[in-house]
Amino acid sequence: MDFQSTINNITLLVQLSQRRPGRYPTERTVDPTAIAGRSVRPAAAGR
Repeated sequence: MDFQSTINNITLLVQLSQRRPGRYPTERTVDPTAIAGRSVRPAAAGR
């Protein structure tokens, strides 16, 4: 059961990582923390 849940988590992470470039085409190589920090600093959203 633990192994199956681990596979499910990895599958979700892969799906999210594949979906993110479509939503953030200009931030393809930026890590998620920087993407989350963008909402904190609105001035960086234009870059």
